[in-house]
Amino acid sequence: MTEQNKTQSVLEKIKSFAIGYIGAAIFAMGTTYFEAQSSYHVPRILSPIYDVFGNIGLAIGMVLLGAGLMYWAAKRFLKVQQGKAGLMIGILAFFIIANYGLIWLNNRDKPETPGTIAKKTEAAVQGAERPELDSPEANAYLDKMENLLITMQTAKKSNDATAIEKTEQQYGALIEELSTIIPVLSKTSTYRDFILYNANITGKINQLRGIK
Repeated sequence: MTEQNKTQSVLEKIKSFAIGYIGAAIFAMGTTYFEAQSSYHVPRILSPIYDVFGNIGLAIGMVLLGAGLMYWAAKRFLKVQQGKAGLMIGILAFFIIANYGLIWLNNRDKPETPGTIAKKTEAAVQGAERPELDSPEANAYLDKMENLLITMQTAKKSNDATAIEKTEQQYGALIEELSTIIPVLSKTSTYRDFILYNANITGKINQLRGIK
């Protein structure tokens, strides 16, 4: 191999590594966009897809684009370095892992994403227990909500249309009652626990009502 050919071979390898790194970066970032983020780095070529299909479309587009670039990089590399497919696969895998590390470092001190916050909130609601409250009105309200849940479960099991209609009326009255309790309770330290437990009971009631 002449000196010129060697130089050309080295340049092709460098180009293939550069393309592979860019592809790995796009691929790694794309896989994180399946969950809603507070902001996105949108490649210009994928802007129309993001505008129409949102973060899921962007995620799929980036994964495919990144994979395509890595495949192209591998083909360029193997043209000048035949029989070294394993080496290129290892390099691309390293690029992907390195980019995941960079993403983690960049996001470590950033606020949580809306998707993560939603999951944590849902878990807090599902695990909520009835709090001890100083407000007689709030305690009475929760008693009524718990009793309504039991009454509604019984009415649904027996398929009693009259009883179901009555529970709907009771539920509407309790919503009005809640609107008078919240302004007072919001000034106390137990407000968060009250809201979480109320959301827990309300969620179960709404499931019986066919609302998720």
